[in-house]
Amino acid sequence: MNERSFIGKLVASLFMPLVCLAFVSTTAAGTEDEKAADEAADEEEEAAAPTSVPAVILPIELKKLAEEFGAMQRETMRMELTAIGIFTLESEEAILPELERLKTKNILTPGCLDDKRCIQKVGQALEASVLFHLSAAKSVGGVKFTVRSFSVTSGHLVRKASDFAEGEAREIERAVRWLTRKVSSPMITALAKGKGTLLIESVEPDVEIFINQKPFGKKAGKRFKVSSGVFDVQVTKEGFFPFHDLVVVRPGQLQVVRAMMRVDPESERGKWLDMMKNLRGGKSPGGDLRTRRRKSYLPDGTEPPKPPETKFYKTWWFWTVIGVGVAAAGGLTAYFLWPEPPECSGTG
Repeated sequence: MNERSFIGKLVASLFMPLVCLAFVSTTAAGTEDEKAADEAADEEEEAAAPTSVPAVILPIELKKLAEEFGAMQRETMRMELTAIGIFTLESEEAILPELERLKTKNILTPGCLDDKRCIQKVGQALEASVLFHLSAAKSVGGVKFTVRSFSVTSGHLVRKASDFAEGEAREIERAVRWLTRKVSSPMITALAKGKGTLLIESVEPDVEIFINQKPFGKKAGKRFKVSSGVFDVQVTKEGFFPFHDLVVVRPGQLQVVRAMMRVDPESERGKWLDMMKNLRGGKSPGGDLRTRRRKSYLPDGTEPPKPPETKFYKTWWFWTVIGVGVAAAGGLTAYFLWPEPPECSGTG
């Protein structure tokens, strides 16, 4: 093998891998685009409109509470069911004449909801597929709520849930909203079929995550692919009060839960903060950690823009390597193919 042949093969061996790399990167880009298109199609399929069913909220049962209180809770329940997006609700005014007729005929009686046939008769008369019922009883320190959902087709109880709320209006509203979500969960999963994404975020590091009472470890920031429905989310960490929320995940939806952790003043961490606060003249070290949030120069609720992701084959250094390879190959090829000058003999 002569010297020119050897150098030519050497140049080819150096240049061809770069050409192959460029081809592979272009092919990979096409594959990524196809994958993105498939994912978009899947999300579009998952986000298909759920089936809507007619539903009625029956008159609220109150014990030692004013009618105005019951009307407020009924409105909270109506707003929550509307937000879920799978129920078509008739207004109270629209069903009131039929309710009076059912009471006159002794069909809608206090014990009706314990009778399968009575539930079916009431539901058919109101042209509803689902019935909801809320009862509220005043007790020491607050109100006990019980919410039930019924299937008119079978006449059976779908789900029952109870909760106790202290006298604060915010706590009472929370209880009614959460109970409404709980008793609707089986129907959300059955009627709004598909998968959504649940993302749990926390400013505090190393928090423990529980979903529907099941431990998932320190997975804050991880996305969970879940079937549509209602999810009980709890976030815990030593020295902090537990965070608790009940959220609805719909098909194709990204549901973000931001866990705001508050320091427990009775914990070792809380006592240390109080001690340091006293030493600093009433100021906690680094600010009040019980309410401190990450400093942001953006408006509230605004997420900082993410830098655009650049593919490696679109970067300057990739094409610089390609250019250097091409230039080197061209230079060497020209050098070895150029005619050799005549040999000169030296003078003696």
